[in-house]
Amino acid sequence: MSSLNVYKKTAAFFLTFCCVVLLLCGCSRNASLQNKGEETFQIAFAYPLDGAANSVLERFQTEHADLNFELVDYSEYNTPLDPTGGENKLCIDLVNGLCKPDLIIGEPESELMIQVTGNHLFHDLSPYLAEGAKVRFEDLFASVRTSYSTSAGEIWGICTAFTAETILGNNALIGNLCGKTEWTIDDLLDLADSLPADVYLMAGVTQETASGLLLGKDMAEQFINREDMTCSFDDGRFVRWLRFLSALPKNYDQLLVSSPLDAATSAERYEFFHQNKVALYGEEFWNMRFFTNMKAAFGTDDYTFLGYPSGQQNPVRLDLEQTYVIASSAEDPKLVWELIEAFFITDPDALYRIHSIPVLKSMFEAIADDYAQYDFITYFSGSGGQVLHDDMIPFTEEDLEQPGIITRFTEQDRQRILNLFDNVNQPSLTERMPENVRQIIDEEVSAFLNGNTEAERCAEIVQSRVSIWLAEHK
Repeated sequence: MSSLNVYKKTAAFFLTFCCVVLLLCGCSRNASLQNKGEETFQIAFAYPLDGAANSVLERFQTEHADLNFELVDYSEYNTPLDPTGGENKLCIDLVNGLCKPDLIIGEPESELMIQVTGNHLFHDLSPYLAEGAKVRFEDLFASVRTSYSTSAGEIWGICTAFTAETILGNNALIGNLCGKTEWTIDDLLDLADSLPADVYLMAGVTQETASGLLLGKDMAEQFINREDMTCSFDDGRFVRWLRFLSALPKNYDQLLVSSPLDAATSAERYEFFHQNKVALYGEEFWNMRFFTNMKAAFGTDDYTFLGYPSGQQNPVRLDLEQTYVIASSAEDPKLVWELIEAFFITDPDALYRIHSIPVLKSMFEAIADDYAQYDFITYFSGSGGQVLHDDMIPFTEEDLEQPGIITRFTEQDRQRILNLFDNVNQPSLTERMPENVRQIIDEEVSAFLNGNTEAERCAEIVQSRVSIWLAEHK
């Protein structure tokens, strides 16, 4: 073979390789799924979309061949040194009108959505939820609806699923908190003071973990008055909390030395819970399956969904998933809503594709119907499983391979969960504690725990710094 032919074949191979790379990776931030239509439909996001979302987009584009779908992907600006660079740039471009998408996709509590709601860069979803083909107001959990509500009553976004977290209270130990869904930091500290010496408040509590485990992500809300944007960290409650913190083990290593509960194995730990030696249990519901484990927490159904001690009647905190917003720049909001509905799973035969808790009550009911067919197994070692329920040949604890508990998903469980999530007292995302306030508190509490200041002085500094921040953001 001549050197010229070798050169030609090498060049042709290199050119083909480059084309394939460009097709697979994309050569610019604005990547079109297909360039068939004349009308452009833009979808803006700052982090890569998952495979399921991309599948929905591709299918929707196929059904609307007259449109030119353009993915405005700002994730290329994210770097190891600046992981939120894409989100920050997208915020700037949206606010300044440099990016005018039809659909915005992002995390609900991100800076992106703070800018979207703060600058009203959205279409109200209320008209579409009132007449939706797949997603309607009456089928949406009330807690989800109120989470996305603005002070003006608009619905700025929506997601398909969520996870949740709460604190369960053992009714045998929590006294007058039994049945309550509203309690405060003072109630929590009163409970801690009232427990016998051999009873634990909660497992895993240290100076490093106490705030997250006992107060949750929105711990400062009870100190902030949203109406006049003032705070009250200097009224004695925060000082009391600081003194409680200072008496705890500093970290998990110290906790293991001082706490038989935390030093125990998973199987041994259940004995503490089932013998009324632990008052509170932090529960995270990653999906519907977790609701079958609740009886295993204390070995009884006699517990209360307390939620976090925020001073609000809210027994559970929702962590909403990827959120869809019809941008205010959308020329055809109805078409964008059609795409948003395509992200929802509404077929009962496709339950296996729902990995979290669905926002639609109809899909929750379908999962509940499916769960009613099973006996659920929770082994004290931490694993578990399920078997089809058989009234003729019941599955009992004698059939278990190792120590554990068997539960059924009952009608009482179904109603309890429906009441939990169909709750209008869930605070709006726009009213949750800003990350800036959380950082201020964390910085000053860390300084206090390191011995750099006294409790009263720490409270004064937090009061001053948060007051200034609130005044600047009225």
